[in-house]
This record gives sequence, structure tokens and C-alpha cells, in this order.
Amino acid sequence: MGYSLERAITKDRIEAGRRTYRKDRKLWDSQLNTVVSRYWGGHRPHFLQKVFLSCKEYPEVFFGGAAGGGKSDALLMGALEFMHIPGYSALILRRTYAQLGKADSIMFRAQQWLAKYPEIRWNEQKHQFLWPNGATLEFGHLQYDKDCWNYDGPAYQYVAFDELTQFTEYQYKFLFGRIRRPSRGLLSKVPLRVRGASNPGGIGHDWVKGRFVTKETAVAPFIPALIADNPSLDAVAYHRMLAELPPILRKQREEGDWEITPDGLIFQSEWFQDYVDQAPVDCYRFRFWDLAATDKKTADYTVGALVAMDGRGDIYIEDIVRGQWNPGKVERVIQATAEADGHSVKIRIEQEPGASGKLTIGNFARLLLGYDFQGIPSSGAKVTRWTPLASAANNGLVKIVNAPWNHDFISELVNVPEVGHDDQADAASGAFLQLANNRPVAVGVSRVRARSQVDTEKDDTRELQKQAMKNTNQDREKVIA
Repeated sequence: MGYSLERAITKDRIEAGRRTYRKDRKLWDSQLNTVVSRYWGGHRPHFLQKVFLSCKEYPEVFFGGAAGGGKSDALLMGALEFMHIPGYSALILRRTYAQLGKADSIMFRAQQWLAKYPEIRWNEQKHQFLWPNGATLEFGHLQYDKDCWNYDGPAYQYVAFDELTQFTEYQYKFLFGRIRRPSRGLLSKVPLRVRGASNPGGIGHDWVKGRFVTKETAVAPFIPALIADNPSLDAVAYHRMLAELPPILRKQREEGDWEITPDGLIFQSEWFQDYVDQAPVDCYRFRFWDLAATDKKTADYTVGALVAMDGRGDIYIEDIVRGQWNPGKVERVIQATAEADGHSVKIRIEQEPGASGKLTIGNFARLLLGYDFQGIPSSGAKVTRWTPLASAANNGLVKIVNAPWNHDFISELVNVPEVGHDDQADAASGAFLQLANNRPVAVGVSRVRARSQVDTEKDDTRELQKQAMKNTNQDREKVIA
């Protein structure tokens, strides 16, 4: 049952507000009662940002819709509203720390806004701003569900999720346990708030839509953003850029359309709902590469898909390496990836027809000497090669390892063959076919037994293997960079 409050935020009221705000801005400003903070870097909130900031009586509010609507700025403004209260704490999250560190990210903007206040100290190690009165603004990430436990202790009065549809529902709900305040003093008067902002799409699209957007199931206000709502954006130029996106992604980003889903002719998004933090260590694994020969931005991508199969026959899409690189860089990336994967992972590269294909495979055979490597001649229509993986996914056999590449990978799969790029579909399907056609006798036999001292020792060994893999991945990233 949807939430029912006398002053509920509805799409009709938002649309009416858009129309009347231009006619009588002062009246709306007085009703919204938004006090501009000195820490907002000189920014004055536009209409929908004011609506968002005025919803202090709601524990949850979701600001979602089209790209460029000023959603991230609104989250940052909300975090900075109560910095004058001693001990106030705010936390802003992205799925990965790499996303926080990008130019024009929400953390980057905070550093720009607060740079002129020398009394506010920035702690690079903690990713935290500290005010003289003890108030803090912290930035964090939740790449995996287990990362939630990094926040099992601190108390916050404000938690914001930037690009909420990139998070799992578990991660979102876990942070509610960190929202609290004392019963006395100034801090007891601060509203407890959980806020989210996002475009449609992503691995969390369905649960976010159900929690906020769908009228019958919504539990909190949803503020729908449009590009036109942000007067500081060059809307004409941005619309021109968005016109280059695939049709479904364009409708999501340009119109904030939550109803359109990227379900295509081969793969369906609902088939990819089973996410895990990692695949079992003792899986059978293939890394399959689909090569592109040039680094021109209009070219296809070089993609290496690592796909694993466990003893029950479950499939894990474990890793995707993807880029537009020149031939020399491709060789370095493949070699570094092989070292990171280890010798137990079998490597296959799609072999193009003719002499040039044979020459390429010969070069990689020398480069990957010591690994189980083969070239696999391409044959048959692509749809025919994609179908076995699609069938396995439809039957609930495919799991996805949580990682930043998830959204782009699934978005491509559910849009083939209509999207411009299908390299990830080719690579993942190639690896799956190798697993299906070469699975050893041991794979497919379910091994279920009681835990013993041997199991405990294996767990310790796996932890050591995971740490070694992490260190090797860091070395690979240096090569790719």
C-alpha cells in the first residue's frame, strides 16, 4: 500500500508548481521556506531542489528522473544544511570510490564549494570534512554488500545515495540502522533523513521504482526531475549529446522514463537479478576475448569476459575487461589480465577468418606461453552464439558478481542486436560456450557435505588466494592505466 500523507508530494503538484513558479516565484519561495546555506558555494537552489530541501518532515525522499536535473547538487545541499549544529554528521555514498573521485563528482563539487573556508579541514584518508564544532561530512562507497559493515558503528543524521539505482536494496536498507540522534540538546532537533537521487536504469531500477515511483507501492515522496528544471544547464547542447545514446537509454536519461525497460529480443533484464559478492574459488573458468583492432572511438571495444562454472553447473559472470585500445595496448592488457587471473583460467580469443586471423593468434600464443590458450574460429550468426547463454539465464543459472561494470554489461545484453556495440555479448557468450562444450566430468556433480576441519582450512586458503588476486589486479590496473 502506498504512503498517504496530507501534504504528500505528487507528480500533479510538482507539475502545477512548475507552471506557477515562473509567475509568482516569491510566493513559492515563502511556502518552501528554503534558507540558503553559506556552504553551498554561491549556488541558489532551483524550484525542484527547493521542493526537495523543504521535505524535512519525511524520513525518505527520492529525487529521480532525467539526467542533468540538478539531483547531485540537491543531495549535497541537503547534507550541508545543518553544519552549524555541533556534532552533526552527514554521509554521501556512491557505489564505488572511483566514482566519487571523478571530475565533477559530488565529492569534487564539495571540495570546490568548501575550498574558501580554511577552518574546514579535509581528511584525505577518511574522505571527510571536519568543522570546528565537530560537524562532519563524509564520503563513502558500497561496492559490495559486505562493505555495509564498514559503517556498522558511526551515527549519522543524514545519509544520501547518489545514483541510487546502482545500489542493492540490502545496501540501502542497511544504512537505516546508522541513522540516529541524541534525545537532548541541539542535535536532537535535527531531522533524520535518508535521501536518494538517480536516473532510471541500473541494477536497482526495479526496487527503486517500486519503493518510490509506482503509486500503488510507493512508501515515500518521489520528486521527478527534468532537464528543463535546471536553469544553470545548457539544455540545448545536452539534448544534442543525449541524442547519440541508444533509444532506450536516451529515453531514460532525457525524459526520466521509468516505464521503459531495456528488454530486447535475446536477453531480458529480469533474468539478471542474482548478484553475488564473489564466485566460488574452485570453479572451472574461461576468459574469452573479443578483439577490436583500433583505438578509434567509433570502433568496437576489446572485451575479455571471465565466466566460471561451479560443481552444480551454475554460471558466474565474474569479470569484464573492456576498452578501446590500439593493438600494442591490447597485448599489454591481455597479458596483464592473464597474470591476474592465474594459470588455472583457460584463455580463448576469437579468431577472425583468413591469414591475418592466424597471424594474430600466433602472436598471442607466443605472448601467453605457459597458459592454456587457443584461438577459436568465429562461425555462425551472432544470434545463434548468444542464444545458449540467454537460455541459461532464462533458466536461472546465471549469477552476476557485483562490480562497477554490471550496468553497462546488462544494458548491452538486453539491447542486442539493436545497439551499436555487442562486444560484451560476444565475449560472455564465447566464454559460456567454452564452458558448456569443455566441462570436465567433475563439474556437474554436486558436492554437499558437512563442514569439517578441512573445510575451515580451505576457507583460510581461499582468503589468501583472494588477497593475492586483489594485489595482482592492482598490478593489472597499473598496466591498463
